[in-house]
Amino acid sequence: MDVSKYLYAYIEVLFFEATQVRFVPLSNRVLLGAWLLACFVLVNLFNGEVKANLLVKSNTARIETVDDVLRQPKLLPITVEKSPLTTILQTSGLKSVRDVYARMVERHGEMAPAQVYNPATMDLVVRRRAVILSDVTSARVRMSQMCPVIRGYFYIGAGTIKDLRSTWYFRRDIPRWIVDEFNKRILWLASMPIPFMRQEELYPEGTACFLDSYKQDRSSAFQALRFEDMRAVFVLTGYMLATSVILFVVELLVFASTHCSRSACVKRTEITENY
Repeated sequence: MDVSKYLYAYIEVLFFEATQVRFVPLSNRVLLGAWLLACFVLVNLFNGEVKANLLVKSNTARIETVDDVLRQPKLLPITVEKSPLTTILQTSGLKSVRDVYARMVERHGEMAPAQVYNPATMDLVVRRRAVILSDVTSARVRMSQMCPVIRGYFYIGAGTIKDLRSTWYFRRDIPRWIVDEFNKRILWLASMPIPFMRQEELYPEGTACFLDSYKQDRSSAFQALRFEDMRAVFVLTGYMLATSVILFVVELLVFASTHCSRSACVKRTEITENY
């Protein structure tokens, strides 16, 4: 057996070139089929890597304030129902904030916490069909849990609806030394060189899906190519193969019909001449 002949044939198949080598033994045909399948996967993975590396990142318009929400009539504002934020939206001194809340009530944007932070709602946000109104800490903590699930990136708008001050209240008859201890610990927390809550404690799932949030811009980050990224290529290839098979079957049927008709004509002429 000429090994070099089959080696050149495999190289031709790798570059999708036609080969004149006939794989007669069954073992060679099985090996050729496995090689064709491996070449198909390798070529598609290579094309996917090239396309992923050639992606161009461009700036898009962001929704930063409530005025930006009002400029997009199809945008659905969402918030947690019966939360302090709903009261703030209702009683806000800004007409734009009240208009956003009116749209939210009209389109049923007030939802339970389990409905606000779920894959379906996050998918609406990624597709720019909805926006979530929430405090910064809750939004970052809950949405960071969706980073491994949702294939998209989130950002927190620069505009604020209302600044809430955190205030501590004490009874008048509370001992003074307790108040001093509270003040001492608050001073310690404010003077610490590291944050009070570490990132891994606040966001155990990571914050890879956040952009421009607390100077943690992940827009230049990338992920390894996955099989789901190649789904369109495989589906398109399947359609093309199916079309090729259908055309091949049609060609065989046409050839068979014409061949049969010609054979019948020859037999008829032979029978006529015999008579």
